[in-house]
Amino acid sequence: MDGTPKRVERIGGNTKTEAKKACINFIKKTDRFGRMKLKENITVKQFSTLWMTDYVENNLKPNTIDSYNMMLEKHILPDLGSKQLYKVTSIELQRFLNNKKNAGYSKSTVSHMAVLLREIFKAAVHPYDYLDKSPAIYLRVPKHDEISPEKYIFSEADIEEIFERFPIGHQFYIPIRVAYYTGMRLGEILALTKDKVSIEDQRIYISSILYDKKGIPIVGNTPKSKTSVRTIVFGEALVACLKKHYAWQAKNKLQYGEYYINNDFVCTREDGKNMTSNDMRYFNMYCRENFGSGASFHSLRYTHATRLRENGCELEFVSNRLGHANVEITSAIYFHVTQKENTAMLSILDDTFKSERKSGKMKINR
Repeated sequence: MDGTPKRVERIGGNTKTEAKKACINFIKKTDRFGRMKLKENITVKQFSTLWMTDYVENNLKPNTIDSYNMMLEKHILPDLGSKQLYKVTSIELQRFLNNKKNAGYSKSTVSHMAVLLREIFKAAVHPYDYLDKSPAIYLRVPKHDEISPEKYIFSEADIEEIFERFPIGHQFYIPIRVAYYTGMRLGEILALTKDKVSIEDQRIYISSILYDKKGIPIVGNTPKSKTSVRTIVFGEALVACLKKHYAWQAKNKLQYGEYYINNDFVCTREDGKNMTSNDMRYFNMYCRENFGSGASFHSLRYTHATRLRENGCELEFVSNRLGHANVEITSAIYFHVTQKENTAMLSILDDTFKSERKSGKMKINR
């Protein structure tokens, strides 16, 4: 090669229209320097790594990054990682999801796999230009016959039982009470530091979350969404609980001496070490065993929201307090028919159909 440029010609078609179309397709397959994109050389694994580095790690929250990495390493890459990106077909991806469903994975898990596949192949089209069209556009989550347990709302008797089971001195004491009296998420509660809680003003400033990364607690800079950053008020019941809890922490610090782990977290173990969501797993087991499969720590949040609505709080106020992006989310997720509402409905039904019940006949107007 002597550096002399050589003219390369390709047949573009038999007509001017065909030639223009061929030219556009050729340009799409070259980069801005005129080099052909060797798309056949990149595998699903190589592209996923590139996408994770360029986009995911720079734009998404740490817990989402960990979730994507786990999904890739455990599910997607073992099955699809070695395949050339441009050879992956829609039916192949659909069969992948079907196989996961048939292997016993829940609808929620398979749905997360589908979301991740859509994102990966969408990025391969734009901005990377490795594909002209995503094979994941029409992916469908296969039908599951599983019945999701109803979201459990604790009754007053349930709450009394829980409070009695986990009194002051138990590490679950304060997380449970903060959740019940404020409706905060578990990650928000575990990330709380004392400087964010004002007993005097009865306010909590929520600005971060705590999640587990392979057993190591990580405090994120921001909660679930922008609307999750908020200030909420709390009543005298939680004031009393916090004062008892702080006194318990002070007592433990004296007893443990130099072995006490000093930090500013509200939720700590007896030795001062901050709690993680792994610590709360036993509470979820306790809830399932005593109240049914739908009960969990998150049920305290459901219960808080439902109690506020039952006692006349406006939906918008409850939505803002919970940190939801919009009122529709609050309405759709949290307000289920409670026993109190069922009792009221029975009374309405009895009054409405009283005459028909007495006569045994229903009068029909023609």
